[in-house]
Amino acid sequence: MKKFKLFYSLFLTLISLMILQSCDGDDDAAATADFASIASTSEEGATITIPLRNGSLTESDIEFGGTAVEGEDFTLGSITAEGVQITITDDSQYEEKETIRVQIKSSGNSIHTVSIPCDGSDGGGWALADFAGEWDAVEDYGASTYGPYEIELVQDDSNPNRFDFDNFYDSGLDAYMIFDLAAGTVFFPNQTPSTALTASSGTFNLCEGTLTINLNYDGGNWVYRFTKH
Repeated sequence: MKKFKLFYSLFLTLISLMILQSCDGDDDAAATADFASIASTSEEGATITIPLRNGSLTESDIEFGGTAVEGEDFTLGSITAEGVQITITDDSQYEEKETIRVQIKSSGNSIHTVSIPCDGSDGGGWALADFAGEWDAVEDYGASTYGPYEIELVQDDSNPNRFDFDNFYDSGLDAYMIFDLAAGTVFFPNQTPSTALTASSGTFNLCEGTLTINLNYDGGNWVYRFTKH
């Protein structure tokens, strides 16, 4: 009987060790899984697969970060031996560039970032308030360029199409511009920061965060370029 008990105890110990070893092997497989690349770019409406190597994953192994929101801007699809499948939501709302940060939780260094460019055809979410804030300004006059220097556009309370700033031509002068979202234009109305500013016309690109305005100021034809921070 004692020999049987000893044999049975050894048998249970051996089985336990085999189970632990099997579990460790599974953990190792999950821990060693990583992405085959660190970054990619996807347009709205696309379904992409982020390739895996060195192991397999489940949904619980994945953690999302970045500026895009799961369930609104993207959804997680299947996870197979080929990789992690993600579908980017196609909507009609204007959004600035977004990112999806996909991390394998068991491996801090295994991160893949998906960039979603701004969709210039989306106009439903454009807002005048998007133009408020800090910009870098550059002036072109013939072959000469001055800048960049910083300005801050402040939206007018009584006229939301008007944006004021107090550093026109990097000289500390007050000036203002008018935006027309429907027409896609921006311009300086005739005004006198120090001398007459006339004949202004320009365009903006919300996706790139740029304004380009042609104007006549102080007797010369200038191009005023702005890039949003």
